Amino acid sequence: MEEEIKNNENAQECEELAEHNDNKPTEADNNDDDNNSAKALVNDILDIVESVISSVFVVLLIFTFLFKIATVSGTSMVDTLNDGDKLIISDLFYEPEYGDIVILNQPINGNDYIVKRIIATEGQTVNIVYSDSGIGSVYVDGVLLEEDYIRETMLNGKDMTIKVGEGQVFVMGDNRNHSTDGRFFGPISEEKIVGKVIIRYFPSFKFGL
Repeated sequence: MEEEIKNNENAQECEELAEHNDNKPTEADNNDDDNNSAKALVNDILDIVESVISSVFVVLLIFTFLFKIATVSGTSMVDTLNDGDKLIISDLFYEPEYGDIVILNQPINGNDYIVKRIIATEGQTVNIVYSDSGIGSVYVDGVLLEEDYIRETMLNGKDMTIKVGEGQVFVMGDNRNHSTDGRFFGPISEEKIVGKVIIRYFPSFKFGL
């Protein structure tokens, strides 16, 4: 009887040992876990790369069709804009208005593009008048412009009257005494407007110039 009990106990131990061995991870199981982890990591990396590519694509679309980047060359718009300033411009649904700062496709002094401020739009008349002391003032349709944006008083020019034709704008630089602008080349076609300056983002950020 004792021998039978011992045999039963040994059999039970063998069953428990077998069950324990069945639950123990095998080398193949470990390899599968490693493979699954590697696949998950690769999938995560691919997802990140896909997101980055998609974001870059969207940004390229935006800056191709909605916005453009421009760099100021020269000092004709000082103090508003300085040489080397980086700008974001847009022509989306754009209608020229007085005071807008725009980029124009107008070759001057070796530059294909210039940046100026719109002083008058189609149908308006610009009068530039100098006093006996040589100080110049700008009138649009007989109204004196209050130009707090110019760098300094306009000096020592000649009186002129400019009629802005249909589909044209008249532009001037804010650095009035050091700007080649409408006083020299007259009104310019709206078709020459590349876009309105929306933001200066370098060297400092400024919205709504």
